Amino acid sequence: MFTLVLFEIRKRIKPVFWMALAIVSMVAISMQFYPTITENMALLDGFLSTGMMDQVLGAFNVEVAAMKSLVGFFNTYCTMWVMMVGGVFFAYVGADLLSKEERLGTIDYLALKPYSRVKIYLSKWLSLQALILTFFIVITGVGWGSLKLQESRAPWVVDENALTEERIEQVVKQGDSISANIVIDEAIFSAYTNEMLLKSVTEQQESVDTAGIDAKGLIDAFGDQMQDPEALFDAMLSDPDQYLALFKNFVTDDALSQLDRASFIEAVHEEQDKYENLSQDFITTDHILRDYFKTNPEFFLNLVIEQNLTKDLFNAVPEMKKVIMQFNALALLRALFNMYMVTVVLGTLGMFMGGALKNNAAAPQQALGLTLIFYFMNSILGYEVNLSWIKWLTPFGYAETSGDEINLARLMLLFFVAMLFFIVGGIRYKKRDFSSRV
Repeated sequence: MFTLVLFEIRKRIKPVFWMALAIVSMVAISMQFYPTITENMALLDGFLSTGMMDQVLGAFNVEVAAMKSLVGFFNTYCTMWVMMVGGVFFAYVGADLLSKEERLGTIDYLALKPYSRVKIYLSKWLSLQALILTFFIVITGVGWGSLKLQESRAPWVVDENALTEERIEQVVKQGDSISANIVIDEAIFSAYTNEMLLKSVTEQQESVDTAGIDAKGLIDAFGDQMQDPEALFDAMLSDPDQYLALFKNFVTDDALSQLDRASFIEAVHEEQDKYENLSQDFITTDHILRDYFKTNPEFFLNLVIEQNLTKDLFNAVPEMKKVIMQFNALALLRALFNMYMVTVVLGTLGMFMGGALKNNAAAPQQALGLTLIFYFMNSILGYEVNLSWIKWLTPFGYAETSGDEINLARLMLLFFVAMLFFIVGGIRYKKRDFSSRV
């Protein structure tokens, strides 16, 4: 069986190598635009974040926010090329590994050898896995090299997965050495409070729902007014009836829906006083990291980056070099591993079709077409609100290509699906009628 595996690898390694080289060449060329993209990100972000453009980019798995980081930019292009082109290619190869033997009549030769159908099928699958692995080794190697060349020009990025409690404590204890250099003003405080509000609503969604308040809907209704809380408080107090009516539109609790005008004004005054006291302390403190870092570590780390104090933070807390980086190698490997698992599923799907279809002469073309259908089901239909469930019917829907995390549940499901295709395809291949050929 090992001889059959090596034979298939030698026969097909060149097309795989050239396909990998073509894809990494396209990605490497795309990476040359990264410095220009980052320099004009603010302008680009405003243009690409419009409603229509956001939907168009979403259809092709392009996230504008992710493109700001070096690895995110790479993954954006790598996802399009590897997931679509690579997936289609290996679905075709997987089906062709079996159908070609019958199409060319070489199955007669194998049938005369002391190889069982199980061994033939297994050897084909093992050779397919070796080819996919080779493909991703080339992608990873060249991709790594292209990112290292761009690393010095890349912005600093916070890896939230590396932000442990121990490292947070170190910043709190050692952060005073750079706190005096951090510039805090009303705009930064406003951004901080807005982010904390959204974070609080997200983390306490269940309790907010239990209280009978549609907090997200209320925040959306306030819109741009949320950017200036002081002006919002003044507006509420100058026209309490309008805002009380707006508030009641987003509550389902009977007690809250009966809130009267006087109680509403009193509550607004209380929140305004809390906001002003917090603002005064936040802006005037000399220990901003010691006092507030724990409340929102990601916010303050990004603030340190924006104010070019990254090296100062590294000097004070060397461990933060593992949290703030220009090239997040683990994020790259996580994203590529997710792409690898999707490609394994698609390649095995191709083999399933080559072994299970009664007339498998056209199995490679059918596998290719089905993979393209899967890709566009996930990319286009998956971004329609009413059709978003469709993406879960495709292997592409389970790929987490941002590199932010490894979703073990999704990976296990992909592995299970691959094994299901492999086993059912093998059973069908074992029962296949070759009598007319022998």
